[in-house]
Amino acid sequence: MFAGESRRALGAVVLAAGRGRRMGGINKLLLPVNGPDGPRPMIAHVTRVVLAAGVRPVMVVVGSQATAEAVAGFAVACVRCPDPDEGLAASLRCGVAALPATVAGCLVCLGDMPAVTSRHIRAVAAAFDPAAGREVCAPVFVGRRWHPVAWGRRYFPELLRLSGDGGAQAVLSRHGFWPVSVTDDGVLVDVDTPEDAWRLL
Repeated sequence: MFAGESRRALGAVVLAAGRGRRMGGINKLLLPVNGPDGPRPMIAHVTRVVLAAGVRPVMVVVGSQATAEAVAGFAVACVRCPDPDEGLAASLRCGVAALPATVAGCLVCLGDMPAVTSRHIRAVAAAFDPAAGREVCAPVFVGRRWHPVAWGRRYFPELLRLSGDGGAQAVLSRHGFWPVSVTDDGVLVDVDTPEDAWRLL
């Protein structure tokens, strides 16, 4: 759980079950990313960043054995998504369903966003406060919103009903969010294509 009052305790869901079709058959989550202790597979780098931010527990939703093995050394729970071809919603449902009843909400992180830092995550987690009406929080850089997003527990039923590849965008559009200003574009950058990989990794 994130350090603080239990009513604000966030667990994390790291989505890492996608097929990455635009990568031409490469498992992008295994591409090396340089960190403070050297190169790691992208999903290991992202998982390390989430843990360094102090969020507990962390559920990593995986679709392949290789991805699960990449995070085997971390204090996380691996959740196997049985239907990764369905799209993002299937992974999100698996991760949210695996969270314990003790969390007040969840921080949804994407496994293909290696430029997100622990500082970004801590800023979103610090803003999250259901008692103050800040039940959905997301980072914003120069007017653009992306990930990670914190969701209060009362939105879990809606997240568990999602389907397809749109993720939680429809839920976010219905309810709005509390903007958390950040000072760099790491919260906007993901790796979807080989061109992204060459530029960012």
